Amino acid sequence: MKACTLKLEMDLNENEQSLAEAEKEATKLERSCSTLSNICRTEPLTPHTYLDLLKLIESTKKMSEKCNSLTEDFEEFGKEAAERLAPANMIGKLIDTHNNVLTSFEKQIEDLAGKVSLIANEYEDITEILSISSLSTTCTCEMAKEVLAKDFCNDYILRNNR
Repeated sequence: MKACTLKLEMDLNENEQSLAEAEKEATKLERSCSTLSNICRTEPLTPHTYLDLLKLIESTKKMSEKCNSLTEDFEEFGKEAAERLAPANMIGKLIDTHNNVLTSFEKQIEDLAGKVSLIANEYEDITEILSISSLSTTCTCEMAKEVLAKDFCNDYILRNNR
């Protein structure tokens, strides 16, 4: 559309220049005819020059109408695009929100990783205390009572938080 508008504007400019040249020639002819005697002056313009002038005027009108029509189309397109597209600051806010959420997720993952390692350490300590050699070993009631009696978790937390 921009190329078409540019071409129309260039054609319009060219037609305006041609029209200006034709007017200059017409003025020259009128001057030359007015300086001569009235016998010489039958017509200030020749039919050919006059027809060219009329064609240029008509072409200029058409080009002007096309240019105005394209300008209106561009303005309408701009309005529609502005209505349909999200403003830049809204997009920036969305990006900031997503970045904040990602940062929050990273922090939560780090917290969970710390808790997982804490649980793994507690499990290793319990397996040592209870002499559990593999996951297939069944935990008996006596073993559970022993762990509960020692309040193992609180001792472990106190030891690791000092």
